[in-house]
Amino acid sequence: MLKIIVCDDDERDLNQIIQLVEEYRSTHQEQPFSVERVNTASELVAQLERGKRYDIYILDIIMDEQDGISLGQTIRKYSLRSAIVYVTGSPEYAMGAFDVFASGYLLKPVEPQKFTECMDRIVSQLRPKKEDIYTFKGRNGIVSIELEQLIAVENVARVMHFYMEQGNVYESVYIRKPFEQELDRLLQDSRFIQPHKSFVVNMDHVEKMMAHDFLMSDMEIRHFIISCIAHIFLGFFLMIFSARRYSLKKTGSILLGTVILLIAVEIAALPWDSNKEFFFLMAGLRILAAQGVALYLSEYRDSRGIFTGVLSSMCLLAGMMIPEDLGAAVGYPVWIPFLGIPIHLSILLLLWHFFVPVYRENQRASKSGWGKSCVATAGFYFAAWGIGVVMYGTSRAAEAFWAVVFVILTVYSLYVIMFWMVWRLHKERQAMKSGELLERGIRALKYELQELHETENRIAVHVHDRRHLIRLMQQLMADGDYEQVKQVLNQMKQMTELTAGNRRCANPAINGIIASYEAEAKDLGIRTDLRVEFSDELKLDDWDAAAITGGLMANAIRMCRELENPEKRWMNVRLWGRKNMLGIEVSCSCRNDIRLHPETGLPVTKRGVDYGSGLQSAAYYAERNRADFQCRRENETFLARIVL
Repeated sequence: MLKIIVCDDDERDLNQIIQLVEEYRSTHQEQPFSVERVNTASELVAQLERGKRYDIYILDIIMDEQDGISLGQTIRKYSLRSAIVYVTGSPEYAMGAFDVFASGYLLKPVEPQKFTECMDRIVSQLRPKKEDIYTFKGRNGIVSIELEQLIAVENVARVMHFYMEQGNVYESVYIRKPFEQELDRLLQDSRFIQPHKSFVVNMDHVEKMMAHDFLMSDMEIRHFIISCIAHIFLGFFLMIFSARRYSLKKTGSILLGTVILLIAVEIAALPWDSNKEFFFLMAGLRILAAQGVALYLSEYRDSRGIFTGVLSSMCLLAGMMIPEDLGAAVGYPVWIPFLGIPIHLSILLLLWHFFVPVYRENQRASKSGWGKSCVATAGFYFAAWGIGVVMYGTSRAAEAFWAVVFVILTVYSLYVIMFWMVWRLHKERQAMKSGELLERGIRALKYELQELHETENRIAVHVHDRRHLIRLMQQLMADGDYEQVKQVLNQMKQMTELTAGNRRCANPAINGIIASYEAEAKDLGIRTDLRVEFSDELKLDDWDAAAITGGLMANAIRMCRELENPEKRWMNVRLWGRKNMLGIEVSCSCRNDIRLHPETGLPVTKRGVDYGSGLQSAAYYAERNRADFQCRRENETFLARIVL
């Protein structure tokens, strides 16, 4: 379609020319064209500045604001191929018309015949020749386009997009050859250049070029939005998975800075194409950044911290790859890049509710097995990216659909495998913890049986000796020797205390645990003060209460044992309660460099490792019974209190 604009400051003359144009259009319907009108030169220049271009400019010469010759010179700055026709009542400007390569010079009043002849000549010149037609195979058949109307060609995942001046966009089928080879004939035309690996541009439609500025294509914008959303959620995943070393405010600031840095890198990489190499480069950068930040923020600066970074990167796969591949299947609607938000958010919430507690407990409980998990998970991560890149950009609908299905199944299968690995570690830890409790219970029962056996032996001796003591007392009473009677009674009292054994309470489970750790503390030279003040009718799980008591006492013994000076070792144990309530409090001497974890409240070492399995076991059973658990350190004293 040819576009015509008429400029004349005389309304009557303007209407006359418009009428001639309309008459010509009615008699030449084989060549469609549009007509616009302006009354001043400034209006036409404004149109040009806004990017509008016309095939034929019909101008008056004598106008108030600007004469037609200088206006023609302005037009030539924007377009060299357009036709300029002057319609004027002054023949003396004909030589000036040659300076702007005018295609016609008509005197007013314009004769219709001369106007028709002028238009026929111009239309024949503007009609595209065979070499100005580019033909390619489109999705709906063969497409022929005029090179004059072609603005640019973009390669989007091996599908060429032809952007036309009228706003139309034509798509080719999936190309097999490289982009440059497909457009070899087009690049032989001097009007077209290739400023970018994925773009060919018609220089006739380029207003200006800037050294440091660029415009993003739709495809690049989509990739940029998807990546930015992923970077933001990477910060959230690192937040929920990391065992924080620092305060929440400092951790959040570091993660925010990381997200901003990644987005800045993404912006800096925009001049390069989002090809396969680019995808893998950004994927590698993302996982390295996540590992580095996770190690820095974590209490565990070992393979556990590295796995946190790998895990966080792995969780981004679904929210990044599904929008990309689904877009290839449905044609990249506007909402596709934002599909990652609900995907990332749903994964984040599910992990926070079901997975994070298990994961953090595994981190605290075990240091082994995380290195292998890092290698396996990183392998899964890059394998998924490789699959996504291979499948990405399929042009045919059927292929695109199955590509999306395959990617979704692959990514979520990797999720299942990865989470199964962590859950297996959790189960192994639970089994270990159950074994520790069982071993502790067996040890307590052995101690109880030993005490019972010793008590029985003492009772047998006491029964034998008591007969002699009774006869002696009868004889002393008969002789009136009451001082000797008192001595015999004290001897019988001591024998009775010996037969009673070391029983702190009537609950066999708790008593066995207390007796076992009390004996261990005595062997280590730890001064121990034990007070048991609860009803024998305790209506709680005996073994849970025993496990908590044993865990707290085991932790206290460990802290005391780490003190070099034996004289500073002491432990106070107090149990109190009635029926449905039991309080357990254990205080002890400790090192003054012990600090409490900001999240768990449990003591940790300088290296960020949790202090011991005893306290962890007590915390576990306290949480299972929904008990109140508190830890506190003041100077060289550590106190742990649990109320069931």
